Amino acid sequence: MAKSVLVLDFDNCLVLDPHTRTGSEELKKSAWLTVFPYEPAVLSQVIDEANQKIAGGRGDRRDVVRIVLEHFAGKASDNEIARYCDLFNKEAQAKILQIGVSRDTLDTLAQLYELDMPLYINTATPTEAVKESLRALGILYFFKGVLLEFRLLRLKGHHPCGG
Repeated sequence: MAKSVLVLDFDNCLVLDPHTRTGSEELKKSAWLTVFPYEPAVLSQVIDEANQKIAGGRGDRRDVVRIVLEHFAGKASDNEIARYCDLFNKEAQAKILQIGVSRDTLDTLAQLYELDMPLYINTATPTEAVKESLRALGILYFFKGVLLEFRLLRLKGHHPCGG
C-alpha cells in the first residue's frame, strides 16, 4: 500500500492573516527593511532582485545579505553576513508571531495529525529558523520534517518514510 504525506509551504500557507491576507512572506520583506540602514525604495528593489536570484533553492538569506551588502557597501564579510542574518531572524520571528497561526489552520493541522498524515514543511528558510518559528507558533509537533533545498531534514527523529 502506498504511503501518503502532505508537504506544506511555510510562507503564506501556515502564517497568513485571514483578514488582511498579510503573510510571512510580506513580513519577511518588511523585516529586511528594518534591518538594513539603507534607503527603503532602493533596498526593496535590491532585495527583490536578490530573492529572484535565490529562488528555487539556489540560495538562502545569507545570499540575500551578501547581495545587499555588496550592492551598498561593495563587500560583505562572513561576520557581517552572520550579524545581519541574526538581526533579520529576530525581526522576522517577532513579526511572524504577531500574525500567528489562524484557528482554521490549527484545526486543519490537528485533523491531519489525528488522521496520522505525515506532515512536512517546504521552505528555503534555514532549518533552525523554521524550527524556531514552528516551536514559537506551537505547531512544531505536527511536523515530521523540513524539505530544504531538496533535502529532507527530520525535526524530531522520525524516519522520513514513517518507519
